[in-house]
Amino acid sequence: MEQDFSTADGVTVAYDVLGSGPPLYVCHGGPFQTVELVERDFAPLGERRSLVFADYRGSGRSGSAPAATYNFAMMADDTDQLRQHLGHDRIDLLAHSMGVWVALALV
Repeated sequence: MEQDFSTADGVTVAYDVLGSGPPLYVCHGGPFQTVELVERDFAPLGERRSLVFADYRGSGRSGSAPAATYNFAMMADDTDQLRQHLGHDRIDLLAHSMGVWVALALV
């Protein structure tokens, strides 16, 4: 189901949650890729996990942001704010391509 929330700096981040179980946040590739490119591939994991997919700021369905904020630290912060928004205390990460750098900035 397509949803969105606003980050502390006012950027609208679009996200989907599929499946049920412990949360698994998927950090997709980029910089211009979207969650749509990985949702189908990872959907079978939704049988055991709640998969959380979010388009990075300025990508896909998410809103644009000031150019200086397009960096891995801000994308990681957006992911952490989404975690808080969804009420998850602990999450696991699955990263693809450029998403590895977002995940590394998050941990």
